[in-house]
Amino acid sequence: MSDPHLEDIPTEALVAIRSGRKIEAIRVLREQTGMGLAEAKSVVDRASRSTGPEMPRMAAGREDSGLLRLLAVVVVLSALAAALLLL
Repeated sequence: MSDPHLEDIPTEALVAIRSGRKIEAIRVLREQTGMGLAEAKSVVDRASRSTGPEMPRMAAGREDSGLLRLLAVVVVLSALAAALLLL
């Protein structure tokens, strides 16, 4: 495929590109089009430059989720420590 337009790229690959998941986009592109690795990477790189990933919003969501999990672990460990102290 020489210089595909965005409408030629599978939707699943575009979603991955816009979410900043280039490796997944390359995998999808290869599976759905039969492209080689180098060509798929080149297409994904060009598409990500022209569409621009929505990284700030996506990354913030992932960070918040990670922080919430960390907070939950800290709360559970604190509760366990308090329970052990009371024994």
